[in-house]
Amino acid sequence: MSKVRLDFITNSSSSSFVVIYEVENNKTLKDYLKEEFGKYGLKLAGTYIELGKDIKEKKYHDVKDYLEDDQIDDNKHYLSANFIEWTNEGDSEGNDAWLAKHIPSEFIKEIYNGGEQ
Repeated sequence: MSKVRLDFITNSSSSSFVVIYEVENNKTLKDYLKEEFGKYGLKLAGTYIELGKDIKEKKYHDVKDYLEDDQIDDNKHYLSANFIEWTNEGDSEGNDAWLAKHIPSEFIKEIYNGGEQ
């Protein structure tokens, strides 16, 4: 006897990666985000732009094999964002990735990009 599956089956694949940016001129960036995106921009900045010491405590395990010990300064500001790319349903990502995509390059310096090949 064989089984017949009657519901929808997907054959999905995904990839995920982390990006870490050093945030330059944090005050000016927050002014820009407030002007462009209002309270939403400020909320995201307050949530996802963190001091280096906090990035190390919370997320450093994700990228420690790829970074030199001195690449993240405890007293500078950084944005760490997780990106998820789905091949069968388009891109899916959180607010951290949205923020990373909407910060102009003049405010950030790339420290690590796990998505680069």
